[in-house]
Amino acid sequence: MTNPNPEQIMKNNSQSALENNTEFQSERLTFKPTWYVNSEELAKIANDLEIAVAVGENFPFPYTFADADKFKKYTESAWQTGKEYNFGIYDKETGGYAGNIGFKISPDGREVTNIGYWLGRDYHGKGLATETLKEFLKFIWDKFPEVEKIKASAFDYNIASQNVLEKCGFVKTGEVDEPKELRNGMTASSVKYILNK
Repeated sequence: MTNPNPEQIMKNNSQSALENNTEFQSERLTFKPTWYVNSEELAKIANDLEIAVAVGENFPFPYTFADADKFKKYTESAWQTGKEYNFGIYDKETGGYAGNIGFKISPDGREVTNIGYWLGRDYHGKGLATETLKEFLKFIWDKFPEVEKIKASAFDYNIASQNVLEKCGFVKTGEVDEPKELRNGMTASSVKYILNK
């Protein structure tokens, strides 16, 4: 069996690429490409140490207007490659921005190498994380039929995120990263999960 050359991989990805105006909904939420999010609103909700710690060291804190603008530009550019897609999450009832979800696709198109999300503090404890992830899984299986498995992770202290993953069918792989010190002074390991088609 021969491996596809890079040009073939690019062609395969472009065939699966999403339109720039891709939008869809769950019962209580609407999902739109992240670069449509108002930068001021993004910075206001994302400027939360609890979110920054849970997402990881690459998430800025404090989270500024400039960080929001930079992230929006990155998501638009990454979208065009067909390898990473990020969506803003909106409350259908109020129209307010609630958080973000994104996923990365392997070069061969068969694996989502990482799916991650966060919700603003005001949206915690309402079942919206589970609703978000369930809707996104349906979306990925529908739009990217070549994907065979989806990977995710959560810090070992973050039982709420682990519960969401498990409610959506993910199982622990048994892989755990080496513990590291987080920005709030805690030490935590990242627990790996997988969902097969």
